[in-house]
Amino acid sequence: MSFFRSLVVFSLCPLLLIPLFPEPAAAATGCNPSSSVCVGKPCDLVGRSMIDNDQKNIIACLKNDEGSLVWKSTVASGSWEDVPLNDTAPFDTNCAYRAFIRYTDTTYLAPPFKNDPTFEYYAAAVRPDALVYLLWGVVGQGGSYTPYDRKTEYWTASVNAASVNPSVVVQSIQKLCQ
Repeated sequence: MSFFRSLVVFSLCPLLLIPLFPEPAAAATGCNPSSSVCVGKPCDLVGRSMIDNDQKNIIACLKNDEGSLVWKSTVASGSWEDVPLNDTAPFDTNCAYRAFIRYTDTTYLAPPFKNDPTFEYYAAAVRPDALVYLLWGVVGQGGSYTPYDRKTEYWTASVNAASVNPSVVVQSIQKLCQ
């Protein structure tokens, strides 16, 4: 019992320490990072973080896409890999993505960007059906994204409509997985 989780009560008896909050339970059925490499394996206490046994990953106990608690690495290890643009596979929500886009119409670009209208966009959100780059508005009234089944297209959307932006071309997409 830690001192900060206790209340000191003075009375005629000797000093008493009364617990205010229960101590966190030790991992009972999940993988124990003190004795095993646990990235991707079950864990027991959401939010718990520590270094994995291989001392290569700082891991946290978080929910996966199915809602199960698993140890996830909090730092990406690996390298950026090209995603085939003609592929129609969904995006992997366990990976980070970046896209290299080029504006074919530079009319509305600021002067410094007119000479090199190529940009590197990091997905702000990864969904199986789209990479979401930018959102705007108070409650997300609009945004830009690339659909999983049309990876060369850059779409803009508003509350009323979504359409391909013909003046923007996705030149390549890369992913970084843990």
